[in-house]
Amino acid sequence: MTATPHPNRQSLWSDIKDCKFAMFTTRHPNGHLHSRPMTMQNTALEADDSLWFFMSRKSDPVADLATEPSVNVAYSPQGDACWISVTGTARVVEDGAKAKSLWSGAANAWFSGGPTDPDLALVQVQIVHASKWETGAEAGTRPALRSGDVGVRPPIHLPTETTPASENAALMFERS
Repeated sequence: MTATPHPNRQSLWSDIKDCKFAMFTTRHPNGHLHSRPMTMQNTALEADDSLWFFMSRKSDPVADLATEPSVNVAYSPQGDACWISVTGTARVVEDGAKAKSLWSGAANAWFSGGPTDPDLALVQVQIVHASKWETGAEAGTRPALRSGDVGVRPPIHLPTETTPASENAALMFERS
């Protein structure tokens, strides 16, 4: 049986395709959530609704996936007052042909051995759910949050108030 694509999948792709970086979040074995910027390798959103990333086999994200495959990939298209949160299941895929098809010159900066570099881990994120929030059009107004459901269902809870980012920006620490 062939899965029927979600009607908003093209809208999702339209919103994320030009994002140079996404924040890729994994759960570390100590329970902490760890986010880091990653570059998506897709040139299209494939029929199986997968996102693709290149990572180092020796990196923390790849190690994290071995114990907890649930991830979040967050996008904020440049110039848009828009945020997209994608939840999915990630795994390292051993597929040299796929790595080669996704390869770009920019990846050479990280993997000098090309798509056959022994340190290259091809990571597939199968999308489970994606949500989108946009702010209102008038500057200085409280954002009007709208969730465009492009997955299973929109978030149950949306904030009722907003806090300017500058009020929270100075707080940076990790509790051991």
